[in-house]
Amino acid sequence: MLVFLILKENNQPVQRVFIYLWNPLILVSFALDGHMDSLATCCLLASIYFLMRKKGWLSFGTLALSFLSKIYTIFLFPFLVQRSWRWTPLLFFFLLIFCISFPYYFEAHENLFSGLTIYSIHWSFNHSLYGALEWVFTITRLQNLSSAFLEPLGLTKVFIALLTMGVLLMVLVKKKETSLLKICFWSIGLLLLCSPTFHFWYLTWMVPFLVFFPNRAWILLTGTIMVSQEVLIGYASVGVWEEKWWVKGVEFIPFYLLLAYDYLKHRFPTTNKNPSLFFYLAIFSCTTVYLKV
Repeated sequence: MLVFLILKENNQPVQRVFIYLWNPLILVSFALDGHMDSLATCCLLASIYFLMRKKGWLSFGTLALSFLSKIYTIFLFPFLVQRSWRWTPLLFFFLLIFCISFPYYFEAHENLFSGLTIYSIHWSFNHSLYGALEWVFTITRLQNLSSAFLEPLGLTKVFIALLTMGVLLMVLVKKKETSLLKICFWSIGLLLLCSPTFHFWYLTWMVPFLVFFPNRAWILLTGTIMVSQEVLIGYASVGVWEEKWWVKGVEFIPFYLLLAYDYLKHRFPTTNKNPSLFFYLAIFSCTTVYLKV
């Protein structure tokens, strides 16, 4: 319903809502597996819709609920503040978070963020750009040289964090005229590709925004990402969680090729007559990286 309302608010074809409704990833992640990302994305979309309707209190209230469901929303918080800078809704945002989360502190105390700490330090699965950077830092031995200073996170995670924050800050400073929907679309995409852990249900954050920006590469990834579940075959039979080298190639190479091709096609229209050079260079580069990773 929220996707439908935002489409109407933007005067876009309402038929696009079927990009979301008929996407198998949504059905598997929410209807079958019941992941809580459905609540977080719903509240985020509600926040965007209320902001478009100039209802700051409701916008920041639903944003707070999205943050309490999944903390990823915090990366989008500055962009919403940029478009609705008023003290009272902003104060309501922090007050609502405090009132809802404070009772849990009495149970957890210093262990309140222990799960997040373990996740950020030790978890790693189905990574994309993160894996490529980790491989580069390993072969150049930068990973070993910096381990003493950047433990326990490591050079790759610190570099990715700084890179992501730098890009978001640049967008925040220079792209105020860009639509909030587009900023959310590319910001979430950047976070997913740079993350050391990329489970298939994480991608459900992107699917609602594909309704407004039907990017072919991201739509393709909503299908190919399910190949990552091949790891469950070995885990169920012998109890070993081991990723296969070819899985990421099947999953990400078509995505990056299509993403690069569509970008070049849009950026340089004259290359449409002969795109083979860029195409084969992209195949060689992506194949080399993922075979190494």
